[in-house]
Amino acid sequence: MRYAALLILLFSFCSSNLVFANISSTERQVLILLYDSMNGDAWVPNTGWKKEPLDADGFAMPGTEGEWYGVTVRSDKIVALSFGSHSLRGIIPPEIGILTDLESLVISSEAFGPSGMTGNIPPEIGNLINLKILELELTLLSGSIPPEIGSLTNLERLVISSNPFTYSNLIGNIPPEIGDLTKLEELFLTYNNLSGPIPPEIGSLTNLRTCVLSGNHLSGPIPSEIGGITKLERIDFRGNQLTGIIPPEIGDLTNLREFFIGVNQLSGNIPPEIGNLTNLRTLWLESNSLSGNLPPEIGNLEQVASVDLSRNQLSGDIPIEIISMTNLEFIKLCENSLYTDDPTIIDFLLLKAEENWQDCQKQGDPSDSDDENDGGGGGGGCFVSNLL
Repeated sequence: MRYAALLILLFSFCSSNLVFANISSTERQVLILLYDSMNGDAWVPNTGWKKEPLDADGFAMPGTEGEWYGVTVRSDKIVALSFGSHSLRGIIPPEIGILTDLESLVISSEAFGPSGMTGNIPPEIGNLINLKILELELTLLSGSIPPEIGSLTNLERLVISSNPFTYSNLIGNIPPEIGDLTKLEELFLTYNNLSGPIPPEIGSLTNLRTCVLSGNHLSGPIPSEIGGITKLERIDFRGNQLTGIIPPEIGDLTNLREFFIGVNQLSGNIPPEIGNLTNLRTLWLESNSLSGNLPPEIGNLEQVASVDLSRNQLSGDIPIEIISMTNLEFIKLCENSLYTDDPTIIDFLLLKAEENWQDCQKQGDPSDSDDENDGGGGGGGCFVSNLL
């Protein structure tokens, strides 16, 4: 019995040390500064931070930091911080850079209105060289993305985003130093006010699987270097001001499942290399200035379920190969000058177009301007221009 009691006592002591780890006094002071800088008294929850008995600094006793809401301590080091609350206010203090053992930093204001965290992303964040996850989902961030972010070479997930209801005040370019984050697998820079080009250095991110840059003011071309990121499964560049062509190197991304580049100013033809994307499920190229014919290689996309090519300047015959898209659930082709009189294609689009085929405006072949659509005789084709 004495031996069993001793084991229980020893286990209790070890367990206690796992929870009540002793971080340094400096790191404790950084935690307290974070709490005060980000309106901690109003957080819901904010458990543990001021659990009695209190130390002279007004917070729970030293050794309890691992029990504080949002704080993870391992081997006497702070390895993760995760704060998400409608009541987050204030700034991210530069002293955050002292916590160099951090592996995960997540701060989300969860606010859909003009409230939440403000101020800049401190350049000292570049000191957190052990970070694997950095998520700043904050509605009122300002300034720019500091180039020091390129020092976070262990980063696997980077999120700097607001929401579609309240864009952040984050401005400036995507720093080229982002190309140094060669372990990065997920990149989300959304609903900010970023401008300038997509840096070609992005092609160095050979482990990237998700790249979402939607809802900014990015301009210039889609860099051809993107073709080197062969692990990519999702691209979303919607809602920017990108110009130029869809680079043919996009055809090298054979693992791609989702391709969203709508609502930009892209021009030129849809490259035939798009037919190489045989794992694609979603293809949205809407609201650009794409022109020319639909490439017959589009029929290679047998796995695709959703296609939106509407509001472009596409023209000519719809290729018969389109009927090979056997998993297609819906397609949008409105506001183009596409044409077919092939009954097989017409029947196919009857089933796949989002609205009833009867809404299609029937006219003659647009290549023959002398034809009259009088209900008889030649012509009798159909513009696919009202499929909303």
